Amino acid sequence: CRQAFGLTGPYAGPRAYTPSGLLAANIEYGARVVLGDNITMPNGSADPWHALGVVNASDAYFESGGSEQRVGSGVTVVELESTAHCRDMYAPG
Repeated sequence: CRQAFGLTGPYAGPRAYTPSGLLAANIEYGARVVLGDNITMPNGSADPWHALGVVNASDAYFESGGSEQRVGSGVTVVELESTAHCRDMYAPG
């Protein structure tokens, strides 16, 4: 990973915090703020991780997940009922 991604310092993991106390991964990757065009965010309602992801406004976890959720007008959030992540990539049948 160091060579592929140009890491120079020791990897502190996903729980690393910035000096100001913010979760470093949220700063680096934008947390639950997704801005862009032609982006589809699928999420399964039965996925144990979906509470931390980008979800529909009607989802119970919309206002939680540890950070504010905000998506741009070019982003579509799709919730797959009673299934987990990646179900949208399975072959039909």
